[in-house]
Amino acid sequence: MTPRVLTASVDTDVRYIARLFAEQHIGAMPVAKEGELKGIITRSDLLGAVMRHYGLELWA
Repeated sequence: MTPRVLTASVDTDVRYIARLFAEQHIGAMPVAKEGELKGIITRSDLLGAVMRHYGLELWA
């Protein structure tokens, strides 16, 4: 178990969350608003959002 749990707020920048996932080697993070759990965001959620909303021209 981890003594400290990383959490995001509903208005946390998704790029910051992605960076935390990579740096902290985590795959999910709870999302809270005013101390109340609103949901959870995962690596899969981020990847899905990138695929749906951003043009990926990595090898252009």
